[in-house]
Amino acid sequence: MKAQQINQLLELHTKSVQILQDILKTKQDILTAQDNLVLLERNPTFTGRVKQALTDKGLDYIGSLRTLLAMQSEQYAVIAQQLAEPFMPKESYLVTTYEMIQA
Repeated sequence: MKAQQINQLLELHTKSVQILQDILKTKQDILTAQDNLVLLERNPTFTGRVKQALTDKGLDYIGSLRTLLAMQSEQYAVIAQQLAEPFMPKESYLVTTYEMIQA
């Protein structure tokens, strides 16, 4: 393996670690937003209209976070594929990459 190829793999690995950290943060943000919706629903100080408006905004926000999570997962899958290509035949890592994203 050439030094240039090793450096490229190291850059890809660093990028994959960053994306995994972003994925974990996005998952935590989704959980926090869901918790906030539950707290909002149980809050007696808001009227029905206000509650509904805030709930709609919260659900839109969660939807955006899920879209972001899907994009991050797709990006991670591409990088994982690029990292695996020099070492494994293509057929053996396709299922593994899919399984990693679903976890």
